Amino acid sequence: MKIKNKFNDLILKYDEMNESNIDSYLQRGNKIIHFPFNSLNPNIHDFVTGENGSFEKIWNLIDYISFNYENEITLILEYTITNFNYRDIIPTYGWLFNFNNAKIKFLTFEDLSIDSEKKTYPKNLDILNKTIEFIKERKVKHPNIIFNSVKNLDNILEFYHKKK
Repeated sequence: MKIKNKFNDLILKYDEMNESNIDSYLQRGNKIIHFPFNSLNPNIHDFVTGENGSFEKIWNLIDYISFNYENEITLILEYTITNFNYRDIIPTYGWLFNFNNAKIKFLTFEDLSIDSEKKTYPKNLDILNKTIEFIKERKVKHPNIIFNSVKNLDNILEFYHKKK
């Protein structure tokens, strides 16, 4: 299993995403799990991650965690913004309300190592601007759903505007 940060949060690689690893991690008293989650559309998600079947794997683990550990842990879904998925941000945000203790963390592809062909900038920055403004407003209303700070969301927008 891959432990990434100083808080001892679990960040799983795709080949480590299974119920046994989840159970083992949680039995040690850990309470936060990060999953890459790049779209509600399985084809887009799998394309962005470069892993066929990764959407199904994550979906099954989210179900497993929801049924077995619903109020015991926090899921942080890491959403890397690319040209392929920036229009899915708002639907994904809305979908999170189906879960207790789930958050979304927005990333630029500079934050991750993904294939260069997937490092495409959102083509319509006006839509991205409106989307991030919507998310910033929701951050104020529902601060526990969005992991990023408002400043960090501004930095994400700045990143994509500089790359245009």
